Amino acid sequence: MSGVRIFCNEIIPITDWNHDFEIISSKLQTRSPLPTIASQDLLNPLDNTGSGYNVQQGGAQVRAWGVHFEDRAKPAPTALIKPGQGAVSFLTAFRFDALNRYTNIFSCRNEAADSGHGFNLYWSGGLFMGFAYPSGEVRSISGGDVAQPETGKWYVAAGVFDPVNRKASVLFSDLGLRFGDLGENIAPDQTLSTALAIGGGPDGKTTSSMRGDIAFLAMYDGAFSADQRTAMIAVGQDILKDRKLIA
Repeated sequence: MSGVRIFCNEIIPITDWNHDFEIISSKLQTRSPLPTIASQDLLNPLDNTGSGYNVQQGGAQVRAWGVHFEDRAKPAPTALIKPGQGAVSFLTAFRFDALNRYTNIFSCRNEAADSGHGFNLYWSGGLFMGFAYPSGEVRSISGGDVAQPETGKWYVAAGVFDPVNRKASVLFSDLGLRFGDLGENIAPDQTLSTALAIGGGPDGKTTSSMRGDIAFLAMYDGAFSADQRTAMIAVGQDILKDRKLIA
C-alpha cells in the first residue's frame, strides 16, 4: 500500500513526500506525560509539534502507515538537533523483515573521538540501546531479559536515555525490559547534538540500516517514570490499531 495524504477528508494514496502537508493532531503528543520535543508520525515528513524537526524520505518507501526500508536502503535523516539536551524519552514502533545483521532502528549516536555523544536503538543478536562516551568509545545497556523479536511482527518500544542521572532503559512490547547504567563518563547535555536518523545511523551507512518498517518516532523532554513508560506502550499500540497494523 502506498502512503497517504489527508486533504478535504479524503485519503489520497501517494508514494513520496513531494507534496504539501499540514501538521496533524497526534496521540504521540496528546497522551504523553512529558513535553514533546519531536513528533514524527511518519504519515508525512513533518514534525507535528511544529518545531521544524522534519524528516527526509532518504531511502525509505512511503506507506499508508509509516515508512518501509528494503535491505541496504539509506536511512531517513531528520532535522532533529537540540544542543544542550540532557534526558530524553522516546516512543517508536517497528517491524523487522530480517534479523541477520546489525540493524539500527534509529540513532543519534556520534562516535567521533573527543566529542562522542548520543544513543541508538538497534538489533544485533538481540535488542539493545547503545551510546557513546565523549572519547568515542561505544557501550550498550544490556541488563534485563528481552526475548528475541519475530520477523513480520510489530513491536512498540518506550525508553529513557538519562545521562544526567546516568540511567537508561527501554521496554519492548511482548519482549521485556532492557536497562543499565551509563557510567560516569557520559556527556550530560549532548544527547541530541547530532541529527537523529530513522532507520539507520546519522552517517547514512546502509550496512547497518533498517530492514523492515517503522510506524512512528517521538522524542520527549525528560525521563519517563516506570509507570509512564509502561503506559506509553499502550499509546503506541493504540496508534498501531488506528492504522490497522495490529488487532
